Amino acid sequence: MHLAGEAGYALEKFHNTELAAMLIYRESGYEISPRRFYEPADVAMADMKRLAEAEAVTP
Repeated sequence: MHLAGEAGYALEKFHNTELAAMLIYRESGYEISPRRFYEPADVAMADMKRLAEAEAVTP
């Protein structure tokens, strides 16, 4: 949750890591399965890059 700053840490402390991450994804406009949190870092980064690129071209 460190990438979400203090708000991410607070969310994680109140809930748990998986739920906090799901909520952050949801508020960013995405749905994600908790099983994806266990993918290798390179797979996760590739997915985040894909989402960011898709958002950049969406009007």
